[in-house]
Amino acid sequence: MSVNKTVIGISTGLVILTAVVYFIFKKKQDEFASKFTKDISIEETWNLPGVLREVSGIAYLENNRVACVQDENGVMFIYNLETSEIEEQIEFAGEGDYEGIAVEGFNAYILKSDGTIYRIADFANNPEISEHPTALTRGQDVEGLCYDPKNKRLLLAIKEMEPDSEDFKGIYAMDTETMQMNSTPVFKLLFDDPIFEQTDVKNKYDRFMPSEINIDPETGNIYMLEGRVPKLLILDPEGNPEKLYFLNVSNFEQPEGLTFDPSGNVYISNEGNPGNIHLISIN
Repeated sequence: MSVNKTVIGISTGLVILTAVVYFIFKKKQDEFASKFTKDISIEETWNLPGVLREVSGIAYLENNRVACVQDENGVMFIYNLETSEIEEQIEFAGEGDYEGIAVEGFNAYILKSDGTIYRIADFANNPEISEHPTALTRGQDVEGLCYDPKNKRLLLAIKEMEPDSEDFKGIYAMDTETMQMNSTPVFKLLFDDPIFEQTDVKNKYDRFMPSEINIDPETGNIYMLEGRVPKLLILDPEGNPEKLYFLNVSNFEQPEGLTFDPSGNVYISNEGNPGNIHLISIN
């Protein structure tokens, strides 16, 4: 009889413990789900071919075409939004971890996670490829890249920690004339900014882990993505955080690429099965 009571007691305890764990998990899940922004809506979606399942960067070209890179093969893909097909492929390197792409006229720049920049000059006619190392490293995991037309430079954003600081992550500038990068960041994401308190993350440097960066051509605001816990961060032109949006993982599985068309429309690409590109609007 005592054995049965013991078994019943253990079973009851396990049921109660399971219920407590479930309700704590459900509460956390509901709290996080409540952060999903209602201000971002998807206007159109393009499901990408299998070779772009791990699309890691996009850059808008003219005539509804988008330059894409994925994080395994050294190939620049040109995807046509009207036909939903890849119309051209330009090989620039071998296998590697390629994380971003930027375009300046007919020059394309591809970012490797160790900070190396590949330049494809005159990619539309007679591509010439050159390789340019920077002071950044694989340990910093450099994932964000865009072209800043106002200052004629590239901006590079790191995902992981700065070597000497847990309080910020730097955004670095590279001159496209000299292909030299300034070792001092032009902007800093300061993680004691109140906007990051809503992330509810203990380690400061995990509060935002940039996977992409770009500049709104109309306002000059800086847009940054995080792919790990999908977020969109908007900074003013001086690099001060203004808005932080939590993206629903059901729609934004792993946002890694962001670009603007000349009219200021925003496109976000996601790694997934399949990878995709969303045209979004922000209310």
